[in-house]
Amino acid sequence: MKNRISYIIFIIVLITALCRIFYININAEKPVSEIIPAGETAEIKDNFFDKSDESMDGYAVTVRQSEIVPAGEYLARYGHTIDEQLYSDLEYYYIVRVIVTNKNNQFVGERGIDFGRWYIQGNDYILKIEDFAYSLSNETVGNSMQISLRENSDMEFILPFYIFNRSHSYEKISDDSCYLVISDYPEKLMLEL
Repeated sequence: MKNRISYIIFIIVLITALCRIFYININAEKPVSEIIPAGETAEIKDNFFDKSDESMDGYAVTVRQSEIVPAGEYLARYGHTIDEQLYSDLEYYYIVRVIVTNKNNQFVGERGIDFGRWYIQGNDYILKIEDFAYSLSNETVGNSMQISLRENSDMEFILPFYIFNRSHSYEKISDDSCYLVISDYPEKLMLEL
């Protein structure tokens, strides 16, 4: 008898939990995706990734150029070899040159943009920035992936995203339409590459 009562209580709790999960997910506010055409400027506004106090409001981003480069060639540009790279099976970098502008963000030195949260999204893959390659091409900001620019100023950054051929082939990524994602919520801002 006790087992039967325990079983009934377990089923009631399980059904209640599933109903609660369903109710929350069905009523959840989904982010709106905005695709910015290649070469146009994206105003970040009050969008964010994890926390609403990231304060990227007032910043704007423009993609100047994007290309896929063999890892050895990219590292050679900065006097390094593939052997110095952390990942032994890294074959390519997806290089994205962006201009970041602080139009009117007043939190200079306090808050700004964290490139570590940005990613390239394709049909079925996500590429992240590789730290070592980023540090080589962005020495003027002390190799920091978190930046805060003075008001009414802009700066160019080179963002190297790593590509492992074993996960997704060079051909697949180079033929795919992909986007640089600079915020996730409430608007997912995606810059066309």
